[in-house]
Amino acid sequence: MARENKNSQVQATPVRRSVSRRRFLEMAGMAAAGLLMSRCAPDIADDAVEIAPATAVPEATATQEVVAQVVAEAAATETVTPVATATAAAESVPSTGASTQVAIAAVKDYDRKRIYDAVRDMVDDLGGLGDVVRPGDRVAIKVNLTGGLGNNGPAGLSPMESFVTHPEVVRALGSLVRDAGAQEVLIVEAVYQWGSYVEWGYEEVAKDIDATLIDLNATDPYGDFVNVKVPGGGEMY
Repeated sequence: MARENKNSQVQATPVRRSVSRRRFLEMAGMAAAGLLMSRCAPDIADDAVEIAPATAVPEATATQEVVAQVVAEAAATETVTPVATATAAAESVPSTGASTQVAIAAVKDYDRKRIYDAVRDMVDDLGGLGDVVRPGDRVAIKVNLTGGLGNNGPAGLSPMESFVTHPEVVRALGSLVRDAGAQEVLIVEAVYQWGSYVEWGYEEVAKDIDATLIDLNATDPYGDFVNVKVPGGGEMY
C-alpha cells in the first residue's frame, strides 16, 4: 500500500498496523471503508484490514481526508471483540425455505429453581409442549457430553459449566416432559465412557425424573442395532 508522491517522486513506505474489519467499518462508515478497500483489496484478509497511514497528496478529496482521519484513530485503538448478548424472548431464525423458532435465556448460575424457571419460560415462549409430547409418549432427550472425563473445563469452571450439557438443564426439561404426559423418558448420548453419566450428575437426574440413561455406542437395553434408510438421503459426520 505504498503511495508515490508525484511532486517529489519519493516512495513512502509507512509502517502497517492492523485493526479488525468490524472496528474499521464501524469508525469509517461503509462509504469510506469501500473507498479504502477498493484500493487495497489484494492485501485484505478475512479477519483483518491492513491499514497504512495516508501520505499527503495535494489533490486528495474530502472523502480521502475522512479516511485518513479514521485510519489515524484506528491505528491507536485496540481491537474489540464483540460479545453476544442473550435474550429471554423467542426469536425467529431464518433457514432455507422456512423459519424456525428458538428461545434463548441467560441465567447467572445453575441454581435448580432458576434453571427450571428459565427452561419452563423458554418452552412457553415456543408454544409449550402440547404439540410435541402427548400423554403416553416415549421421549428421548439427546444431551451433549463431548470429550469424556479426560477433559477439563477452563480454569475455575467444571465441564458442566463449560462444554457439556448441565444436568440441571436436563432435569428441568425432563420434568416438563413428564408433566406433559410422557410415559417414558430416555436420556441418550454416545458417551466416551459410562463414567461421564456418573461423574457429571446424570445418574442422580435420571433417578429423580424416572428416566433411563442410554449409551448410543451400545445396544443395551436392546438386542441389536438396525440399519434404517434415511428419507431423502443422509450424511455421516
